[in-house]
Amino acid sequence: MLILNKRKYGLFKIGKDASIQHATFEGNNALASNLIINNSSIGLFSYIGSNSIFYYTKIGRFCSIADNVCVIGAHIGKHCVIGANSVVTRDISDYCVAVGAPAIIIKRYDFNEKKWQKVDVHKAHGGVDIPYQESELLFVA
Repeated sequence: MLILNKRKYGLFKIGKDASIQHATFEGNNALASNLIINNSSIGLFSYIGSNSIFYYTKIGRFCSIADNVCVIGAHIGKHCVIGANSVVTRDISDYCVAVGAPAIIIKRYDFNEKKWQKVDVHKAHGGVDIPYQESELLFVA
């Protein structure tokens, strides 16, 4: 693992076999191994899991991206969680949890009630039939 300590905000860790080209990092990032990051920016205190691919992507601050995620041409807002094996092709707004291929938002943080709220995935996506059953989405805390 390569560790670089010369970042504006401190520690920066990259796992082995990571290919990074034309990318910017705010600092205090942790990147796992076997990554491809091209023409992307990664926000402060964000974690990216292994075997992931990012092209033309902007990832906000304090995000957690699980393993085997593919993000192409999308913006992921701050304080987001992206589940393992997700394919993100559309923008994900701030304070959301998204999963699946293609990734859909299943939870949002409600600042009025100060808790995470489940999203009615059918309403959120314009009534479009999505390839998930409600029972498959209940595993996310």
